[in-house]
Amino acid sequence: MSRQSTEAPPAPPVLLLHWERTVDELMDRTADFPRRVRASFAVRIESIGLDILEGLIAARWARRSETPALLAQVDAKLQILGVLLRLAFSRQYLSRRSFEQLVRELDEAGRMLGGWRRSFA
Repeated sequence: MSRQSTEAPPAPPVLLLHWERTVDELMDRTADFPRRVRASFAVRIESIGLDILEGLIAARWARRSETPALLAQVDAKLQILGVLLRLAFSRQYLSRRSFEQLVRELDEAGRMLGGWRRSFA
């Protein structure tokens, strides 16, 4: 008996591993934010990073029909995180080197996510 495919194709393990490392890096960088913004701005950046990880895991195990919407939510959160990182850089909470590294990680995650999203088109 053949199994009908109602499950989403699995998230590329490399994307999940990549994002796990990126969240780790985000947390290291936000730990260096000034004390006055750690409880607000830094926590928001960390929360969005963790929301993205949670969204990727949820999409990995969701039904195939539910996965595109979950991936769209993850994509939106990546965009929000990018804006927050630009703001953190402009306010000098992030060094140029840290900012550039994090943006590269976001771009790479976005490319991998885009490939996963296209698999549903």
